[in-house]
Amino acid sequence: MSKIWKAAIVLMFCAFSASAHYHAIAPEDYGKWQIRKGEQVPYQLIWGHGFEHIWFNIVKPQSFEAIDPEGKKTDLIPLLKEIKVKAVSGEEFLAYSFELKPEARGDYILSLVAGPQWDEEDGVWLQDYAKAVMHVQAEMDWDRAAGTPLEVMPLSRPYGFLPGGALSFRVLKNGKPLAGVRVERELYMAKTPAESDLPSEPFIAYSARSNAAGEVTFSFPTAGWYGITAMAEPGGKMAKDGHEGPVVERATMWVYVSPKPE
Repeated sequence: MSKIWKAAIVLMFCAFSASAHYHAIAPEDYGKWQIRKGEQVPYQLIWGHGFEHIWFNIVKPQSFEAIDPEGKKTDLIPLLKEIKVKAVSGEEFLAYSFELKPEARGDYILSLVAGPQWDEEDGVWLQDYAKAVMHVQAEMDWDRAAGTPLEVMPLSRPYGFLPGGALSFRVLKNGKPLAGVRVERELYMAKTPAESDLPSEPFIAYSARSNAAGEVTFSFPTAGWYGITAMAEPGGKMAKDGHEGPVVERATMWVYVSPKPE
């Protein structure tokens, strides 16, 4: 990958920048967005550029849980198994796999509080939160809050829609709407693309700012898993493992756009 291309994927935010590498929570079977009660489904937890498949070694989460339709929480960290994922470069990086078997109908929320990740390029510590909805036969509680300090909340059902459709979200900081923050939409590609097929950066990560009510609306041009990520203003500093720098908080919600009615 050329130096010019690497520079192009850096996204600036306030006085700091934050490259578009996020925590992806997605089923191993890319199109498996709906599940039946009692079905065992393998998932993956990966950190990196989902569009380009530029991966990095993931740090063990601080917490990772499934919230069932009744609000009961299950700790998923004991279920995590270390795996290797191959990046576009051919190198392999640390990621996790885990399996879920929902015992009730309704929408499960998978909520991650990531371990702090050092961003060498930008000189910042990234504190990420991520979540995804696991739809189990019945529409129920897809808008349940995970309760993380920074959170992207759907205002429309985040599954069962087609390319060209639109969804609205609200960004919350400690439960309150956060206005004027940058929010990005980026597709996690099903297969590793060839570098020659990659478009310019504006067509990889599309961004907007939340309005006075903390809301933003995105349309989705193609099918697939999309990460909707909000980046809060940097606050405080962290010194760890020989690195010291500002802390940037980011929250991602994963939604699936179906290629056709299923």
